[in-house]
Amino acid sequence: MKEQRDKLPENTISYYHQIKEKIESEELEALFVDNVTEQLSTELLLICKSQAISRIVENFINCYNFSRKHVISLINCVKEDWISFSSHRFSSHVAQTLIKRVVTTMDDNDTSDSELTNLIITIFTSFMQDIEENVLHCYMSHVIRAFIEILTNSNYNRDLLHGKDTIKYKKNVTTKKTSNLCSSESESIINVFTARLFNLPNIDELCINPVANPVIQTVLLSNSFKTQNNITLLKSFIESISSGKIGFSKIMSDRVGSILIENLFKIMTDKMKSKFYKSYIKHEIEVFQSDKLMHNILKGFILYANAKQTKRILKLIEISVILDNKNFVLLSTMSQKLFDLKELDLTNLFIQKIMDEFECKEVNSDLLYYILSMKRPNQLKENFKSDILENRQATYYGSIILQNLINLECEKISLVLINERNDLFVKWCNNGLASRVIDVLLKSSNKEILLSIHEKLMTLSVQLSTSPCGSRIMDKLFEDCTYETFKSIANKLSKRASKISNDKYGRFIWKRLNIELYSKNIKQWECKFNLKQKPKFKKSHNKKNLKL
Repeated sequence: MKEQRDKLPENTISYYHQIKEKIESEELEALFVDNVTEQLSTELLLICKSQAISRIVENFINCYNFSRKHVISLINCVKEDWISFSSHRFSSHVAQTLIKRVVTTMDDNDTSDSELTNLIITIFTSFMQDIEENVLHCYMSHVIRAFIEILTNSNYNRDLLHGKDTIKYKKNVTTKKTSNLCSSESESIINVFTARLFNLPNIDELCINPVANPVIQTVLLSNSFKTQNNITLLKSFIESISSGKIGFSKIMSDRVGSILIENLFKIMTDKMKSKFYKSYIKHEIEVFQSDKLMHNILKGFILYANAKQTKRILKLIEISVILDNKNFVLLSTMSQKLFDLKELDLTNLFIQKIMDEFECKEVNSDLLYYILSMKRPNQLKENFKSDILENRQATYYGSIILQNLINLECEKISLVLINERNDLFVKWCNNGLASRVIDVLLKSSNKEILLSIHEKLMTLSVQLSTSPCGSRIMDKLFEDCTYETFKSIANKLSKRASKISNDKYGRFIWKRLNIELYSKNIKQWECKFNLKQKPKFKKSHNKKNLKL
């Protein structure tokens, strides 16, 4: 029977906040937290099975004055019934919040906290009695993951558990406060838990279970697997899922199983990855390139491969198959990998394969549009260049590939783009995805390319200053241009005063350059901006942060 969901009274949470807001001093707030904790500790297990109350308790646990002693008090009150506490729909959320609060309430000066360590380990041990049943429990599995993160002091991007594209979803992982739990004891209990979990006879079936799979991944991605001691355990795990009833191929073709395999490459040794390449990728490259799930595994392999393995993959991949199946992420991942490796031979091989596919004998203007749109010549109309830039045919991954190639100091590609016709270049700058390629050009460490792009933007400054993306590019140009370029742009814009100053975006550039002052008194304008002391170019260029 489906569990009845409580209706949350409208004023319950707001009433709780009103009480907190009335407290004026820290002493009274501390007293308030003490009193509420004391009352909760007598009936926490019972009251947290209500949706309304569980939400209030979560909010209370996260309040500023909730300290170490309060954490210990609430954990102790349900220590004997932690399995029951973690297996309920609403109380399991309170359990997770309470465990995560352990780290933030620890004393910064303590090198270790033996009392909290023993308490956490005692509770975590209870999950190992029926380990298979517990990791398969919908609510309890989330609590187990919270324990693993605390015990291993792990800090990773949770998007990895759900297979989100590591290029597209570049979310910054906030730096968590490190836990002061006793490392040796924590490591010991995690190793016992991992060994029991990985030695289950049906571990391969758990790998494709949507509830148990994230628990396995949390263990694999935790800090405990960054030590040399667990290489043997990892080998054993890979052998177990390879020789199981389901088999490696079935796991790779499963939605959650493929995510697990993709993340496995992060901790595999080079020898393990080479064995995987010979056993699977080498013989089934077409499937890896075309299948919607398995191409993510190939993407993961490329991300963590060494130079030798990358070269093997690059020779094997067929760009025609990738384009036919629209798995553009593989090409963008490969371009990102080449940028990381900075191997000239591999880069030239990659560009040549793309040119062959797009029927280009040399790097020319057409090639840029083919890459940007990820379309072959026969798929495009006669006036395809304007169509791609104006009709939203530019692709995210095409933009990323061009950014990476320019970052790899591919002068031919950079110069072809800079020498593009003025009307088309303006459209490049005004297209949201294509304009990011121009951003990368502005960060080039090649002085000739920088001078060329600065001159091009200076020539088109009036057209670009009155568009959203164009004005952003102009603003970036001002950060790194020479005094002559800066002054020349101010001169050009001052002659089109009405057009620039009355435009929504042009007004920003108008104020940024203070054109009004320039028109009245150039010497005063120069003194205000102190332009003659501006460096001609920045000494360092950060190429790592590709934006979209």
